[in-house]
Amino acid sequence: EPPAESAFATEPGAGTEGSTAARVDISEGSPARAGISLLSAPMSLQRGTTYVIEVWARSSAPRDVRVSLNDGAGQTTTARNFAIGASWTLLTFQATQLHADPSVVLGLDLGRSDATVWFDDVVVRVLGS
Repeated sequence: EPPAESAFATEPGAGTEGSTAARVDISEGSPARAGISLLSAPMSLQRGTTYVIEVWARSSAPRDVRVSLNDGAGQTTTARNFAIGASWTLLTFQATQLHADPSVVLGLDLGRSDATVWFDDVVVRVLGS
């Protein structure tokens, strides 16, 4: 089986309100959800705090995207799967952090499809802020 292949680019004017969007072109899909992932820089999350995760996404064809939080050891602590299509869709959920971790990474997992995906306005914030 050939390895997964993708290319990342920024696309000015392609965002939700004319902003610059992140675009991932997938030339060879992956059977694993995390076979192709767009990852954030590490962030510090506090124990017992509830966070709201918000991601705007769209794709060139109907597909699923998994949004995950991964701890400093690379283990997925929270994940949600969302169906997206050609229109911008807000993907959102809440997660309560069980342990303080200075190295949490947000993952946008794009395996299991070769449809191009755009992301905009990715936010992780404390509930109520």
